[in-house]
Amino acid sequence: MKKLIAVAVLAAFSSLPYAAEKDITTDVVVVGQGAAGTAAPFAAAEQGAKVIGLEKKGMVGGTGNFSEGIFAVGSKMQRDYYIPLTKDEAFKKIMNYGHWRSNARLVRAFVDKSADTVEWMQKHGVKFEKLTTNYPGGLYTWHIYQGRGAGWINALQKKGKDKYGMQVLLNTPAEKLIFGKDGKVAGVVAKDKDGNTLNIHAKAVIISTGGFADNPEMMKKYTRFPNTDGIAQTGKNGVGIQMAWSAGGGKEG
Repeated sequence: MKKLIAVAVLAAFSSLPYAAEKDITTDVVVVGQGAAGTAAPFAAAEQGAKVIGLEKKGMVGGTGNFSEGIFAVGSKMQRDYYIPLTKDEAFKKIMNYGHWRSNARLVRAFVDKSADTVEWMQKHGVKFEKLTTNYPGGLYTWHIYQGRGAGWINALQKKGKDKYGMQVLLNTPAEKLIFGKDGKVAGVVAKDKDGNTLNIHAKAVIISTGGFADNPEMMKKYTRFPNTDGIAQTGKNGVGIQMAWSAGGGKEG
């Protein structure tokens, strides 16, 4: 009887999947497959890079799936509607709104590249529903996605896979970075859905895992408000966190 039990136990354990350790080499690995994590690997794959994307959840997009539109100045959609706003005017409005406390070079780069971004998306099949403003009497800079965020994210994910060979591993969270002998980041260690350890060695690593709103220490260090979501609170001299968010180009309205 004891022998039968022992055999049964051995048989049960032998049927369990064996967690292996695998080494993978690629050009670019992107951690997170939300909005930024979709655009970044697609752009790299478009240029001929071998790309692997990692996503801890069972689907791509994250909160980007629920985004409404994207800011841009000087796009073809605006030119078609004779919207007169210039990049210089937009830059000054954003900086004045934030009392010139925002990173001016970053805001300038964001404004200058905004129209190119919309047209790059359109070139790859992303459709826009309309051009509008997101507040009464506002400027028409708000380009609304057709199908909202999920529409363009799924479109680029599909094209990236079908045309450019972009590989996305779902249910596969990254656990730590790999560093080379020179101290530079050289890849990531991830765990796939079967429990296998993936040592992904890459020439470039892109971290696109979202913001730090759930990290009280970073919220305190960078915003002075560790216990807020950054929507309604104001800082010194009445300068709101929402102003910095607007100047930084938040896409969720």
